[in-house]
Amino acid sequence: MEEYLKDLPKIEGVGIAVDIDETLSNTIGYLVDKMLEEFGCREGLSSEEIIKKYRYTWNVPDWKSEEALLFIKNIVDQNDFQLNLPLVDSALESLNLIHEEVPVVCYVTARLENVSEGTKKWLSKNGFPDAELICRPQLLDRTKSDEWKARVLERLGANVVGIIDDNSGILKHLDEGYGGKVFLYSHKEHESPLAVCCEDWKSVKDRVLEHFGNKS
Repeated sequence: MEEYLKDLPKIEGVGIAVDIDETLSNTIGYLVDKMLEEFGCREGLSSEEIIKKYRYTWNVPDWKSEEALLFIKNIVDQNDFQLNLPLVDSALESLNLIHEEVPVVCYVTARLENVSEGTKKWLSKNGFPDAELICRPQLLDRTKSDEWKARVLERLGANVVGIIDDNSGILKHLDEGYGGKVFLYSHKEHESPLAVCCEDWKSVKDRVLEHFGNKS
């Protein structure tokens, strides 16, 4: 894992990191619509029902074939795909309010580095805070994303006081001595003492400001 942490940017100041997919962008909703058009669903579920039942496309039984996985990869790994993604409700307004008191210093995403250009354009186009973008290294397998993200946070140390993320998987890989918090968007509960569960973006804003407001 160490080789994938060598080129991290130097973070200026102190603030918070933010995930992108399913935290800021409704990537899964957009992708599920595309998959339904191409492969359908034998259970007869709608896009919303698929997301509620399976959360991620790789959990959908009908979409585990090599053809389906290749289709997903070919879509997601394109810069143009990133540009059209819809926003998660209230993400933009809430994050900009957070940024006024607790600076957003970086975005840390499991997206591959080859879509960094499209991702930067999407963030800028929609008016998100300007900050460093850290994408998953091209040669790092997706199954290692949570561990990589945890190591990134630990390596960035005192400059990053926590992360806003929808995926609780990162918590399995953070060392017990990690001094930050993981603000879990769209979660009601989690056993980790590092987790701060937030059902919606209003809750994210409130919890982040409670923890770090006027401290950055």
